[in-house]
Amino acid sequence: LVNTTFFRLMHIKLDGKCNYFNQAVAEAKCSSSQQEPFSSWATPFSSPAPPAKEGGLCSLETGGGKEERTSAFDPFGPGRRITNKVDKTISKAESESLLNKDESCDDPSVPDFWLDMCRNIPTNASEYVNLRLNPERWTGYNGSHVWDAIYNENCFEQLGTLDEMCYEERVLYRLLSGMHASINIHISLSYFPPSKSQNRSTWEPNPERFMNQYGSKPEYLKNLHFAFVVLLRALRRASPFLYNHHFVTGDDQDDAHTTKLIRRLLDSSVMNSCQKVFDAFDESLMFSMDGEPSVKTTLKSQWKGVFHNISSVMDCISCQKCRLHGKIQLLGLGTALKIL
Repeated sequence: LVNTTFFRLMHIKLDGKCNYFNQAVAEAKCSSSQQEPFSSWATPFSSPAPPAKEGGLCSLETGGGKEERTSAFDPFGPGRRITNKVDKTISKAESESLLNKDESCDDPSVPDFWLDMCRNIPTNASEYVNLRLNPERWTGYNGSHVWDAIYNENCFEQLGTLDEMCYEERVLYRLLSGMHASINIHISLSYFPPSKSQNRSTWEPNPERFMNQYGSKPEYLKNLHFAFVVLLRALRRASPFLYNHHFVTGDDQDDAHTTKLIRRLLDSSVMNSCQKVFDAFDESLMFSMDGEPSVKTTLKSQWKGVFHNISSVMDCISCQKCRLHGKIQLLGLGTALKIL
C-alpha cells in the first residue's frame, strides 16, 4: 500500500509558524552532536552518532534522482519530479471550512464536535510530498524541546503521575507516548547512513540505541501497542467506507491495485482474528462519567484543545523531515480519533 501513488504522495503543509519558542530555539539546525534526535528521554550510549551534513538529512527529497522503481504500478518512474503543483483555488465556503468556523465543532454535545480534530495539521499544501523519497530515519536533529512542550506545556504538567490522571487523560498520554516510541524506533531502525569509509552501502540499524531506550522501559512499548490498537479499531470501524472508496489518481491500473490491496487488508485473517486485541481499548468509555453535564462538556473541550495545541507544536520542529513525519503520525492519530 505504501508504494501506491494514492498513499505515497501526501498533501501536508510544512511552513507553519512556531508560536511556542523563541527564534533561537525554534530555528535549531541539524546537529552533528551526540544528542538524541527527537527524544526527551534518550539515554547515552557508546555508539557514536554519525555526522550529519548541514541541512542534508533534514531536508525533504522532492525529485526522483537515484530513487529506484520498486513498483510496477509507479506512473512516475525514476528521475521524474514528484512534487507537482496543484490548483489552489478554493471557494468561500471551503475557506470557512478550513478555518473551522462550523458552529457544530464548538458544541461538545453533538458528534460533529470531533470533526475538526486535525484542524492544526492542514493538508491544503500546494505541492505533494513523496513519502517513499522521505522515509523516517535518523537526521541528527535534537527535538527534546519539542517533546518537553508536548508532555509538559499542554496540561500534562498539572496532571501529576499517570495513576492520578482520569481515563481520558491517560488515553491521550498513552497515544502520545506510543507515537514517541514509534518515531524513536524508526530512527533506531535506520540510524547509520551509507558510508564508504564504514563499508555501509545502505542505512543500518542501531540496536544498542533501541535497547538503551526500551530495554528497561517496557511500558513505552506497551503504549506503542496501545496506539496501534486504537488505529486498528478506527480502521475496522471505517471498513465499510474504505472497502467501497474510489481511489482516484488518474492511473486506472494503479487505482485498481490500490483498491485490491485495501480490500485484501480489510478481509485479512489478521483483522478478523483481532477481537481480543481490539478489546484493549473501548472509546465508548471516554467522556461517559456520571455527574454534572458541564463537567463532561468541559473535559471534552479541554481534551480536544490539548490535541490542537500539540498539533501546533509540530510547527516548531525545524528539521523538515522530522516535522513531516511528526505531522503525519499525529494526523493519523487525529483521524482515528475522529472516526472512533
